[in-house]
Amino acid sequence: MRDKFRPVSAVPVDDIKLDIFNFRYYGQLNSQRECFEAMLNDKNSGIYNIAKDIAEYGLTPNPILISQDENAGWIVREGNRRIISLKILNKPIIIKDHPLYHKFDVLSKQHENDVPGTVDCITCDDESTILEYLDRLHGGYAGGIGRRDWSATNKTHYDMHRGKPGENALAIMAKELVKKEGTSIKEPYSITNLQRVLQNSGVQSNLKMSFDGKSITTAIDKPTFINILKEIVIRTGGKNAKDIYVASQQQEFVEEIIEDLRLDLKAAKVEPYSLGPDERKTVHKPTIKTGRTPAKPSWDRKRLIDVRRTCLRIPDTHENKRARDIYHELAKKIDVRDATNAAAVLMRVILEFSLENYIQNQESYLGIKNNDSFDRKIKKIATHMHGEGKIKKEYQDEMIRFCEHHVYLSAKNLQRLVHSPDFTPDPRTICTLWGNVERFVSLCWK
Repeated sequence: MRDKFRPVSAVPVDDIKLDIFNFRYYGQLNSQRECFEAMLNDKNSGIYNIAKDIAEYGLTPNPILISQDENAGWIVREGNRRIISLKILNKPIIIKDHPLYHKFDVLSKQHENDVPGTVDCITCDDESTILEYLDRLHGGYAGGIGRRDWSATNKTHYDMHRGKPGENALAIMAKELVKKEGTSIKEPYSITNLQRVLQNSGVQSNLKMSFDGKSITTAIDKPTFINILKEIVIRTGGKNAKDIYVASQQQEFVEEIIEDLRLDLKAAKVEPYSLGPDERKTVHKPTIKTGRTPAKPSWDRKRLIDVRRTCLRIPDTHENKRARDIYHELAKKIDVRDATNAAAVLMRVILEFSLENYIQNQESYLGIKNNDSFDRKIKKIATHMHGEGKIKKEYQDEMIRFCEHHVYLSAKNLQRLVHSPDFTPDPRTICTLWGNVERFVSLCWK
């Protein structure tokens, strides 16, 4: 198949038409205008996000496939979203009547020297070969022929490799610990179920356990703790998510294990200590041969708020003086690596100020009550923002997910990091948490 494709260099973006027979909208499109409307109005297309990624980082190496029509013009067959993004970035005026016009116009001006006007593509003269290729690309796993999606474990390993807090890192470390002790674990294994159980605050309190993203700390002697951990890992593997989804189920599940093992946790209490796999595999990263210094992870920075990249702007008014002072301290004074507790507390405060500012400046009803919790306010505001067209459904879902207690990087864990004497914030977690909510915070002030 590969030998039937050939490269086509530096094709002008303006010369490439969108595919009116795009299988995502098959039978619905009759013109280029309808292609634009369908893709821009599709809440799952993510066109603006793709355009932003291209503007900031450039095109990925994935080939854009084009073929010729009856007039020898080019039509994109694979890469419609990238091509429409490039078209709009180069000429935002073509969607002047669309609600996204202003955002694209601002993005285009910010990166006017970074957006390519031509693209390198591949083409093929045989339609049946093109269709075979598209089938392999979009047809799922297909018994090994197609692309194999990453599991939750794969994704966590990837995040950890890049220096990010892996969402299921605690579960993976626990699993590695018990495997090192000779425990046999049936695969495939639902690592997300195990993560839900182990990050439960009641479970962690019962096991005198905490996790800082790198190691597990406990105040129960090692043989007892490993014995409990083994049973949790093994039994969780045989559980359906619905059976241990809520906090009370998770706590009862672990309490049953402790009871079955007939363990006295009070008698097993010792001074806190950390544990993890004694031997870690050395990960050999690809050698960079360009002579450039490898880019640091986004969380590895001095200040919580990066003034060069932040979109947060707090209006300069008397009422906002304290919020602006905190912003100034987080952006210019506090070194998050040396004063992590201070950064965590101030991040929690500026989040609260931001929520209150949004609530006070809305004329429409938000459904927020005086006694609503911190995370409940975030959910309701995110829902209102989506209803007002300020954020897409995908980002609303992310903010609601941020409020779920079983998620490691969540509002609940931020509360723990600030208020609990048993949880110690680390710079990586704090910076990543801020990165996840910074856009939401900035919208609270607009």
